[in-house]
Amino acid sequence: MINKRGQFYLIAAIIIIAVIIGFVAVSNYLEKDESTKVYDLGEELKIESAQVLDYGIYNELDEVDMAGLLVGFIEEYSKYGEINKLYFIFGNTEKIIFLGYQELEGEVTIETGSGISDLLHLYGRTPLNETYVSPGSKVIVKINGVEYAFDLKPGENFYFILVITSEGEQHVITN
Repeated sequence: MINKRGQFYLIAAIIIIAVIIGFVAVSNYLEKDESTKVYDLGEELKIESAQVLDYGIYNELDEVDMAGLLVGFIEEYSKYGEINKLYFIFGNTEKIIFLGYQELEGEVTIETGSGISDLLHLYGRTPLNETYVSPGSKVIVKINGVEYAFDLKPGENFYFILVITSEGEQHVITN
């Protein structure tokens, strides 16, 4: 009878340990899923925006039509609930176009290598389209006091800044 009581406590202890390990594994799995979702959204933006640019190049769109194409892309892509801010910079050392979108009203500063500093006001869910001639070789975008620097290389350049706020944390993805 004594041996059976010891076996009972041993089996009860194993079951309790298994339940605790199960809770820890589920907790770790749930935390890992959120960061993967943000990373996947950034990768998806890289792929889809490249496809939109390829479409514009293939159809030989001029700069105005290409900007319109990207504005339409921003409007559609911003319908994802997680995206709070989305900015594109494309062009070359002779001319760049800055496209921006953000949920709420705010300010963005653009500094180009040619000494031009421009304070832009975005008015929530209204895409902004600005063109800069002779920007130099470097573009700095300041959002909420944080600088994002991009070097313009020979040929066509394409950069983006994606800001996602999720569960009180802000995630920034750039290319």
